[in-house]
Amino acid sequence: MAFFALILAVILETFLSTDPLDAFKARVQQFSVQFEVRFDRLGAPSLVVLQWVVPVLVWCGLAWLAHRFLNNLYSPLAGLFSLFVLVYALRFRQMAEVFTNLQLFLNQGDFYRARELYLDWHKTYGLNEPHIHNPEELMIDAVSHGAERALRQYFAPVFLFLLIPGPVLLVFYLGVLYSVTQDKARHQQLELAVEHPTMSELWAKSRIQAIANPRFVLYALEWIPTRLLGLTIGLLAQFDDTLFAWRQALLHSRFSNRAPLAAACLTAVGLSGDATRGRSDSTGGASALMLFRRLLFRSIVVWLGLALLLAVVGLLP
Repeated sequence: MAFFALILAVILETFLSTDPLDAFKARVQQFSVQFEVRFDRLGAPSLVVLQWVVPVLVWCGLAWLAHRFLNNLYSPLAGLFSLFVLVYALRFRQMAEVFTNLQLFLNQGDFYRARELYLDWHKTYGLNEPHIHNPEELMIDAVSHGAERALRQYFAPVFLFLLIPGPVLLVFYLGVLYSVTQDKARHQQLELAVEHPTMSELWAKSRIQAIANPRFVLYALEWIPTRLLGLTIGLLAQFDDTLFAWRQALLHSRFSNRAPLAAACLTAVGLSGDATRGRSDSTGGASALMLFRRLLFRSIVVWLGLALLLAVVGLLP
């Protein structure tokens, strides 16, 4: 049943409008704010961990209660609820549309419209606006950011759903991801007044404090799907080159899933992480975008094929 739910979710995500889900997501975020207690402002820094744990546990509890109630009422309703949560987590079509339009604008030589489109998409995730001055920088940043979006809006949710079918683990992942995003946004607003230590710095200072950080929890949740996606990309592209790029990036980013995955994706499409060594014209960059989009699509097909195989042999519920 998990495989059929996944296939149905993929179909729905592909053809349904994202507007209702975006509106629902905005309401969910507004509701989540009600559970946040700023212990750092209350002079209780030792309780800061509850700042993100409480909202996440509340949402997981609500998801568990709703699923249990619907299952007792009528089991297909519980399945529909799990399907809704999975569709809510998936966002591949949105990214595919952005990359298609980026490629179109760059093929037309319209770098400025391409940059405007990309920056608008980038802002939807509450991140600082990157400084992009030429098509090469745009391509590198787009592939790097696209690799992270593909992981967090498709491959990680799919993996977690197949690992433990149902809404609870997905809700937990989405809650942790939201907490990390909020934490990053707060530090970006106060970047001149408050130092934001890296995970390596937190780990060196206190391993307990590092483990209790939502960034570490997110890193742990994404550790396996990141490596499975990196392996898939390597097998579909240039395995030796992508493996070398992965290892080099991992040497400098111990607690980062994005860095090695982005390095592997950039290598797979023939881009360098340094814009000065990127492609010489916007048309070449546009072809890299096309290769990246195709690579992700082929990776999706591979993952769905493996899920079908696991379902056939009885390893999926």
